[in-house]
Amino acid sequence: MKNRKIINITIIAVALGLIAMQFFLADIVSNFAGTDDQTVGIINELAPNYKPWAESIWEPSGECGETLLFAFQTTLGLSVIAFYFIQRNSKQKA
Repeated sequence: MKNRKIINITIIAVALGLIAMQFFLADIVSNFAGTDDQTVGIINELAPNYKPWAESIWEPSGECGETLLFAFQTTLGLSVIAFYFIQRNSKQKA
């Protein structure tokens, strides 16, 4: 039981560390342009009269909103993977 508690605490610490790392890296690499921004630039160069045929339903406010969304996505993904491995290990022990 104690080993399981240590694993859970480790998973939570890693998830929180990944979230914090994203904020620190966003400050260090402030000139980072994602593929969305690069694609828009290339499209504007190749076809300046292009009009998008669809728009986003909702856009997060500012760069902090995007960072939080990606952090949430990372945490959710890690949680699903960790849940799978914990369940698999508990079935093997039983």
